[in-house]
Amino acid sequence: MTTKELCRERGLKARRQFFEKINQSEKQVSVQSDFAQNLQKIKTILGGSQKTWAVYSSFDAEVDLSFFIENSSNIKWVYPRVVGEDLVFHEVASQRELRPGRFGIGEPAEVSPTVDVSEVDVFLVPGVAFSREGHRLGRGRGFYDRALENSSAVKVGIAYSVQIFQEVPTELNDIKMNYVVTEQEVITTDALLGEVERKVI
Repeated sequence: MTTKELCRERGLKARRQFFEKINQSEKQVSVQSDFAQNLQKIKTILGGSQKTWAVYSSFDAEVDLSFFIENSSNIKWVYPRVVGEDLVFHEVASQRELRPGRFGIGEPAEVSPTVDVSEVDVFLVPGVAFSREGHRLGRGRGFYDRALENSSAVKVGIAYSVQIFQEVPTELNDIKMNYVVTEQEVITTDALLGEVERKVI
């Protein structure tokens, strides 16, 4: 296995085990609330001017952001749909509109209003592993890296605390996050600060 594959395997295992743990202990509502509070801090930091947020439909033990979505006002939510090797984003009024797509992940209907990547202010990005410097490791298909390549939007990685690693293997085309949000903290990365400095809120 390559270093990336090993890290990906480790991150997936950690995520699935943590997901199972909180479900067995019936703490999933509490954890969702913790994420919502930390994402509210992001809204406060950004000053409320960011109106269009891209989010995802959770899959394979990813963080479920339903509580935050349902309790956030004045935000236009857009979800990705896989088209070929790219992501196309569509405005969605309710998560109930989503249907399983190519990989079994909830996606908007093709007829839902399309929103160009340039119109998105904030991307909430799932991942398998993150570093405190904002490096992200996904599933290996590069969908988000391609979608965010030329985006000036704020990029927020979403992960459980067990998915934060000291180092995450990267390549030149990997897109860094400006923030990483877990149930425990909000990490501001050097991708935002422009220097090797970070702070935890």
